[in-house]
Amino acid sequence: MTPETADTIRHAADVVQWINLAVVQLLLGVSLEFGRRWPKARPYLAAPVSVGVHSVAFYIVVLFWRLPGPAVSLWSALLRLHVYLVIL
Repeated sequence: MTPETADTIRHAADVVQWINLAVVQLLLGVSLEFGRRWPKARPYLAAPVSVGVHSVAFYIVVLFWRLPGPAVSLWSALLRLHVYLVIL
């Protein structure tokens, strides 16, 4: 892979991560608003809120601090595991 191609892929990955951060903030905001408006729904919102908080923390750290690749890989895998457990 040429250095130019690698740079393009890195830039595209950063753009996708910024989009993911925006979408997960929207998910978290909507979930919290539902919980505020309908208190009886709060138990059902625990899962999306927990995934939202975990995801926002992940994307903020990944986008603003340079973590070593293995640390990002581990945290990304933990985030996916969190999502899979919520789905179950």
